[in-house]
Amino acid sequence: MADDDPTVAAYVRKVLPEARFQLEIASNGEECLHVLRTQPRGFDLLLLDLMMPEVSGYDVLREMTLTGTAAELPVLVLTNFPEARNGEEQRLLEHGPGARRRAEDRGPRQSRSCSRTSSTGISRVARRRRTPAERRQEAA
Repeated sequence: MADDDPTVAAYVRKVLPEARFQLEIASNGEECLHVLRTQPRGFDLLLLDLMMPEVSGYDVLREMTLTGTAAELPVLVLTNFPEARNGEEQRLLEHGPGARRRAEDRGPRQSRSCSRTSSTGISRVARRRRTPAERRQEAA
């Protein structure tokens, strides 16, 4: 999870109990990118705030798109300001970080968006983290 608001991080920790979910918190976009670069297959889902100082969530999505970092990682956007400020940000929200790779591999991707997220919805999307053995088996 990448969010600069400790209140949001505390809420997500509450709805995703430690007994069932392993949650790593990055307090800004730069930390998030560092973790994704060093552990590109280490996560099942990225919860991403768009509006963070210095390196924003949009910057994270842009970097993931341009470099292919964690390109297959699903991203769930959590933000207080859901409207894109320009066309590039809108494309990042609609197509996600793996859009370029998916387009090359399988043709165009349909846009998916969530207009409302509840604690139940977050816990359904962020299923239990796979073990290293499960990830190796999937990669084989």
